[in-house]
Amino acid sequence: MRLPPARTEDLSEARTWGEAVVYDHLTDEAHWLSADALVVWDACRDGETREAVVARLKAKHGDKAADLVDGSLGELVARRLVVVKSPGVSRRWLVKRLSLAAAVAATLTAPPAMAQVTCIPSHRPCNPPRPCCSGQCDTAGTPPRCI
Repeated sequence: MRLPPARTEDLSEARTWGEAVVYDHLTDEAHWLSADALVVWDACRDGETREAVVARLKAKHGDKAADLVDGSLGELVARRLVVVKSPGVSRRWLVKRLSLAAAVAATLTAPPAMAQVTCIPSHRPCNPPRPCCSGQCDTAGTPPRCI
């Protein structure tokens, strides 16, 4: 089974010590990914199969590798870091089916910093009373966004 594709738009990531923090610019949330969850997320971005990821993690986790992959995938789905496009399969069903007790990811909500700046940062919707920090607003998209 091919893993669902990872979401790539409106995300920033920082990696350190084999883990990652992924910041979602649409929701202003920072998601911490453990080393194992990061392996699964990278596999989703690379279009790998579930079986390939289980085989890779088997050396480290033995028989629990499959459960770890499924738990990590459930956490990624719950945090909307992967795109679920299967007809007849809801995101809620996947989260219920795949989530396990393993702590593989955590989410923090960041307060918007826009109230403290005089201009609108990149990737945020343009707002005519306040200019974009870059001075450029891309009006081709809906909603228009600062470049």
